[in-house]
Formats: sequence, C-alpha cells, structure tokens
Amino acid sequence: MKPELLEMRKYIFIFLLGFASINTFSQSTISGKVSGADGSLPIARVYLEGTYDGASTNANGEFSFRTSKTGKVILKASFVGFEPFSMELNLTVSTVNLEIALKEAFDVLNAITITAGTFETVDKKRANILTPLDMITTAGAVGDVYGALQTLPGSGSWQPHQVL
Repeated sequence: MKPELLEMRKYIFIFLLGFASINTFSQSTISGKVSGADGSLPIARVYLEGTYDGASTNANGEFSFRTSKTGKVILKASFVGFEPFSMELNLTVSTVNLEIALKEAFDVLNAITITAGTFETVDKKRANILTPLDMITTAGAVGDVYGALQTLPGSGSWQPHQVL
C-alpha cells in the first residue's frame, strides 16, 4: 500500500476512536424549577434514585446538575411538608429541563395526653439523704441547702441560652 493511504487510515482511525470516546463519556445536564402551590421552593432536594447525582434548589427554586447516567433513570424531588415526587426519565439527550410541582402533604398528628402522677420509692437504698454534715463537707455546696441539692445525681441548674 501507499504510505499516504496508510497515513490517512491512521488519521481516520484516531478520529473515529476520539468520536466514540466522546459519546462514551458524555454527560447529561438535568435542570429545572421546583414549586409548590405558593410559589418556588428553596432548598428542595432533587436527585436520581440510586446515585449520588443531584442538587438542592436555590432561593428561586431552580436546580441544575450533571450526570453520566444514560437510559432510564428515576428522578426524585422532596421538600419538608410536601409529598415526594418521582418521575421516570429516559436520558438520551444532553439537556433535560423540567418543571416540578410538589403537592402539600397533610399529616394528622394524634392527640397526646399528659397526666401528672406521683412517684414513690419504697427501697431506702435508692433514696438520697443529705445530713447537715453533708451540706458543709460536700465540695461545691458552699454550706447551703441549694448548693448541696445541686450536687445530687440528676439535679443541676439550668440557665437560659445554656447548651446542655
């Protein structure tokens, strides 16, 4: 064969190999807007099921993310107080633009009843008894009843804005 023909075949092979690798490693961009009945939903979560591909919406309810997945995938969207959204997509194109409308979820909470009662310890071994000598000799009690009571297990002082 002629050297020019071999050189030309080499260039055609490299071109076809490059074209095939571009299609193999191509990514799709999924973007859109998530809204509820009252308008856009900021910080809603939009993702592809079974992958780490996804994004949270911005202040205007818009999102955009890239994925290397192709074929049929399940897109999910969720936001607190709204029913989860699920949709099957066929990723054959490079850009998908969606408008997702979430419906409000109405959860009914069951009634809670709080009753006051008494607690009595019968076992004398469980009772904590402070004597006047304990109030004086207990570290941190400073010789007063209030300081001595704070040293007992399960008791302590609480102040506003204090992290426990």
